[in-house]
Amino acid sequence: MTVKYSKGFFRPSNLIKLQGSVFWYSTAPALACGLAAAILKAVLGSTSADTSSSVDEYLVTVLSNNIGYAAYGTLAIFLVTFRTGKAYDRFWNGANYIKSMQAEYFVTASNLVAFCRASSAPEKQAFQHTLVRLLSMLHAVSLHQLQVGGDGVNISKTPHPRHHLVDAIGIDQNTIQALRDEECRVELIVQWIQSLTVDGIKTGVCTIPPPILSRIFQNLSNGLTSYYSAYRVTEVPFPFPYVQATDFILLIHIVVTPIIIQSFSAGPLWSGICSFLTTFVLWSANFIAAELENPFNQTVNVLDMNQLQTEFNKRLILLLKLHTNRVPTLSDSCIMDADLLQEPFANASFKDVWGSPGCGRHAGAPHELGMGSMKIGADQQ
Repeated sequence: MTVKYSKGFFRPSNLIKLQGSVFWYSTAPALACGLAAAILKAVLGSTSADTSSSVDEYLVTVLSNNIGYAAYGTLAIFLVTFRTGKAYDRFWNGANYIKSMQAEYFVTASNLVAFCRASSAPEKQAFQHTLVRLLSMLHAVSLHQLQVGGDGVNISKTPHPRHHLVDAIGIDQNTIQALRDEECRVELIVQWIQSLTVDGIKTGVCTIPPPILSRIFQNLSNGLTSYYSAYRVTEVPFPFPYVQATDFILLIHIVVTPIIIQSFSAGPLWSGICSFLTTFVLWSANFIAAELENPFNQTVNVLDMNQLQTEFNKRLILLLKLHTNRVPTLSDSCIMDADLLQEPFANASFKDVWGSPGCGRHAGAPHELGMGSMKIGADQQ
């Protein structure tokens, strides 16, 4: 699910929000580093590294001149920042691919329902309802594959999808059984939809000329391409050597930071605070990268797959409603004169037409004007 938070320039409530926060994870190493730095400073007291005769001369040089630590910190910052940037790119691209996939799937349904409009075949209603159910199933199995799929994962052995479908019980049991046992579920449903379309052409349900009807197969192809692009984010993880190197450098950083910072801090308190903040920021950024690298996994900082499925089902059901297939017509008060359409009274907003009792013309534009303009337009023609 996607975490809901207050939008805006600065919202104090976001600072204390715990859901989806990485502060839980980064606080532990930061506290350990800060306590270690404070204890070291308290034990060593005010004895500086350059006056201690019991410390190796090389270590004295390092502690008194922290250029080496600054260079190491810069390397750690670069690695974490690079990983975070790439993780956000993966998250954003995954969201774009999902929306593109949804658009292509919906356009497929919308076009086919519109193409059935001129048909009088008795199979017309069954065709439309079957199409809507198959596309709902296609969208659900696509989301499920993105959530639990990956390299070498047998999708038929994973837990069953829990996304809501449009009347899945209305589909015959042989179809449901075949889909349950199949590993390539997305490809199977795509093939079913294409076969359904071909059968619709044969029975006269789809009466559109073939060049226009071919757009259906193109839309399905584009939707499948977007799905594969999104699946690439799941199937191809962030390179392991980079993750390993970043984690190793952060581990060394948390060990070295208390030693270096206590050598030039004013006291145990400042030593602990500086060490805590340094570690907290770096580890928070690294945990953010880990959260965003896969926008489809089952954590809180990901896309809400159930909500995506619910919204898609609403759009599919819209295509089956009577008012969706009704073609809008002009009212008796419409203005046919192009010059009058530029006048203020012709520029009504939805607030004006929806707010009026009869959803008619708003104040300032009498009914007679509309009727007269129709006559003017007719005379001009």
